[in-house]
This record gives sequence, structure tokens and C-alpha cells, in this order.
Amino acid sequence: MTEVEPLVREVLVESGFPPIDLQRTPWEVARDVAQGIAESTVPIAKGADFLIFELGDKCDRPEEIYLLQGMVDDWEDIRDTPPSDDEIREQAIKIADAATDRLAAMVDQQT
Repeated sequence: MTEVEPLVREVLVESGFPPIDLQRTPWEVARDVAQGIAESTVPIAKGADFLIFELGDKCDRPEEIYLLQGMVDDWEDIRDTPPSDDEIREQAIKIADAATDRLAAMVDQQT
């Protein structure tokens, strides 16, 4: 991990991600990426791909990320036009909220 982590951080920075601590739980990273999408500090396409492909399984495939995947990957099956940036940002807010709720539940389970 000590050899890989600097490379992952470099790729993320080059892709337009703000610094994100990857040593935290997947839900914390998902919250930060989703908030970045919602606030336009993380590029929508890169952030959505990261949530779907890197964090979806690590977060036990939550419905909110699954819905984002449908919006991004399967929009042609369900609508005539691709989702707008605002629609994706709205879904990102839902992911951030779900992550916040999940992190709170995790804390409650530890106490």
C-alpha cells in the first residue's frame, strides 16, 4: 500500500479530484466525493465513475449509487436525453446524505 497510495493520489489529483484521504472508510470517501460533485469541486464524470466503480461494492451497493449508475450508464434505456449536470448533482447530494446516515449508524453500532 505504501507504494500504491502515492500513485493513486497522483492519478486522482491529475483527474481533478481534490485531495481525498483514501485511508478512511469507503463511506467517508463516498461522502466526500459526492459532496465534491454536488459542490462542483470534483468533475462530474470522474466523480460518478469513482463512486460507481471504486466505491459501489465497498459500500455494499447502496441504492443511491445504483441509481446514479442508471442515470449515467443506462439513461438511453429509460429516457430520451442524458441526465443534466444538475440532475447528477442532485443524486450526488442523496449519496452524500446516505453516506452521512450510514456513518452515523456505524458510530451508533460501536457504542
